[in-house]
Formats: sequence, C-alpha cells, structure tokens
Amino acid sequence: MRSTILVTALGEESFIDANGNGLYDEGESFQNLTEAFLDHNEDGRYNPAQGCVSGAPANCAAAGSEETFVDFNSDGRFSRGTSATFPNGLYNGVLCPPAGDGVFCSRELVNVRDSLVLVMGSDSNFDILVVDNNTRRQPTVLQAGRTYTVYVADIFNNAPAGGSTVSVTGDGCEVSGSATDFEVVDSNSIGALTLPAFSIVENAGGSITISVEGGGVTVARDFSCQTAPEPECDPNTDPNCLVPGGGP
Repeated sequence: MRSTILVTALGEESFIDANGNGLYDEGESFQNLTEAFLDHNEDGRYNPAQGCVSGAPANCAAAGSEETFVDFNSDGRFSRGTSATFPNGLYNGVLCPPAGDGVFCSRELVNVRDSLVLVMGSDSNFDILVVDNNTRRQPTVLQAGRTYTVYVADIFNNAPAGGSTVSVTGDGCEVSGSATDFEVVDSNSIGALTLPAFSIVENAGGSITISVEGGGVTVARDFSCQTAPEPECDPNTDPNCLVPGGGP
C-alpha cells in the first residue's frame, strides 16, 4: 500500500536574501506557495477532477484524481498564488519590512507544509518476473549465454521493504552477475524493484531459484535452464539469419 501523509502549519515563505540584510527586499526571488494539497499521484500538481471515461462514470479511474486541498483562505476554491488573499503572489513572512507590507510583500503568515510518502509492502504476495534483455519476453526456461533482469513487486506494485533479501541460486545451472545476492534498501520509489542483470553461463543445465525473503516470509520461483541451441546459420555472415529466441 502507498499513502501520502500531509502536515501543515502556520509559517513563512522562503526567499533568497540577495544582499544579506536579513529582510525581504522588493525584487528578491521567493517561493510563492499555493494552498496545500494531497498529491495522490505525486506529480507536483493539484488534480481535483475525477478521472472518468466520458459517459461512463462507473468506470472511474482514481489514479491521481480527486486530490483534496486545505482551504486556507476559506474561499471554497483551490488558490494557486494569484488571488487577492493568500496565496497572493507576494512574499509572506515576518521578514517583510513594515514599509513593504501590502506593497511588495506581506507580513501575514501562510500555510507551510511538508509531505511524506509511506510505502507498506505486502511480504507474503511478491510477484517475481524475469525478462530476457534481448527479446523483452518473459521466459519460463532460461537459456545459457543469455542475459536476464529480475523485477520484484508486491500486489500493489511496490518494492519489498528495506532489509529484505533477494537471491538467485543455481542447481546444476551456473549464474553469473551481481544480482545473485541482493539486499533491498529503504526506498519509497514508485514501481517494482529492479535487480542488476544476470546471465546463465554456457553449457549449463538444471534450474535456478529466485527467492525473496522479508518479514519472516520467503517467496520463491523456479526456472529451468537449458543449453543454447546451435544456430542453423551464422548471423555474422548471413543478414537473414535469425538468432534463436532473438532477432536478426
């Protein structure tokens, strides 16, 4: 599960004190805050509209839609920074000099905010996906001499929790690469965990097991290995030669 926690408080906008006098002077760059909002899709923009297909409200897609905001000025609308009241397009803070209050800045405090994206993984429902780096297909049998990438995600497409381990081990099938023993670091990045690529060495047989361990639970998936078949032609000399499992 992925959630955003928003915290707001009364405070000041930040600015660049170009002359170092400790006050905001007209023309200095500042951060003009909009009203605070919950950024569900993490795109940095307020997206209030319901994500529905036209004429089919039953098929609404809530990804990034229906974001809510804190109505600081109580006008019933999301204020982006150009209204007569906050946010007003001026620097707001106590470092606005009295002579500039209401002219080029404002001493009225504003709603400052910070947010945190919290990811809560589901340790018992990992999906392990292996992709052939050459064909971008998802094989069930791994060929010697080819390179593969492993993706791991829970049912919400989040990576395993920090401290989880992912291992790639062979049984009569030799594995080469840095992804054979991997510890997951803490992260709230979007999407599955991507491991460094690994390959199956030539003349391999047997099987490999990819396992994910976290929270006292281990999830594993097995793949059989096979020796790469002999090519029927030479792709270096024949432009029409097709490499098995790949392309010309």
